[in-house]
Amino acid sequence: MTLKLLKSDFEGIADVANHCDTKKLDQAIREAQTFDLEELFCDFWNVIDTNWDDPEYQKLIDGGIYEGCKGNRTFAGVKKILAYYAYSRYIIINNFNDTPSGNVSKSNDFSIPKTIKEIEFMADKYRSMGYKEYQKAAAYLCKNKDSFEGFNDYECKPCGCNGICGSKTSVKGYGISGSIITKQI
Repeated sequence: MTLKLLKSDFEGIADVANHCDTKKLDQAIREAQTFDLEELFCDFWNVIDTNWDDPEYQKLIDGGIYEGCKGNRTFAGVKKILAYYAYSRYIIINNFNDTPSGNVSKSNDFSIPKTIKEIEFMADKYRSMGYKEYQKAAAYLCKNKDSFEGFNDYECKPCGCNGICGSKTSVKGYGISGSIITKQI
């Protein structure tokens, strides 16, 4: 399987260190392609994968603006979706090293390692953002389904909007959610 991302494709999504472990980053990209995008796009992922460099697929890959059900809509494209999912996997993978005596956490004198719960929270945040971008790309595909042979449009709404237009945001970029508690007297 050919890697579909470069380190530079993470710009604007996450801060990948200049000296990152590229083997781990490549592993995260491969895993995201295999376990995330194949699941999201189903059989259509193979079509996208095969046509990655085809000019007819560039808007789907790179994102852009299209006429949606309520005016112009934007979507980030498959490349950004893959970057979100790959980064969510990378931040988990990057915190562990295989050694002759087993897996160890990375640590040094000048930093404080994050807890596994904090790391999982960040991974879930990026996965959630990737899924929201997938929904936007799916709406684009539905609106333009005649242009993409092999796209299964069974979940498409007639307007191509797929119920994401006008909905409130469901992606949080901050801590734990809470609710107001009132005391009954």
